[in-house]
Amino acid sequence: MSSDTRSRLPTKINLIKLKRDLSLIRRIRKVLDEKRSALLLYIRTMIAEYEKLYAQTSEDLKRAYSKFEEALFETGLKKSLDFAYIVPSTLKISMKTKLVFSVKTPYLSLDKDSIPKLNYPADIPSAIFEARDELAGAFERLLKLIELENSIYRLIAELKSTQRLINSIDYAIMPDYERTIKYISLVLDERMREEFMRLKVLKEKRVKASSKES
Repeated sequence: MSSDTRSRLPTKINLIKLKRDLSLIRRIRKVLDEKRSALLLYIRTMIAEYEKLYAQTSEDLKRAYSKFEEALFETGLKKSLDFAYIVPSTLKISMKTKLVFSVKTPYLSLDKDSIPKLNYPADIPSAIFEARDELAGAFERLLKLIELENSIYRLIAELKSTQRLINSIDYAIMPDYERTIKYISLVLDERMREEFMRLKVLKEKRVKASSKES
């Protein structure tokens, strides 16, 4: 609420203005409440999606590492490491942002063309190729998990900010307006009663003065 003392002077104009402002604040409060409800629903949906994707990714990684273990037992540690060292590090990830409830959240995507191709000697066990395919799929889901987790944290922060605004309106702003409106209304009512009594007294004096003259 404005700290300008003139806005608190007990006048009809200020009373009308304060009531209009309070009505606007209540509409803002309603919009914020709708935003809070939507954020809660969206966050719950994202958490459910995150949990499902986390379980799926965990299984994918287990299968991939199991395939790598098969290849390691078949070829031996040295040969497996030699093979690993010649795989180029060309993986590329792009990051963009998207707006969710006016909140900037990350959008991650994997450049599939940057995934290393395995065109190597025929004595390389098939488990290596199977593990590579499992890891490629799992890595895409890992990126989605990172994206979801970051988005959830940012949306929770926005939810907390929205709740703080609602609390400020509920416990500070609206009560202040309501107290001021009540105060001004009481003062104006008292003035009206005083004015009524003053006019009544004046009327009685006129009546007495008229009766004496007659």
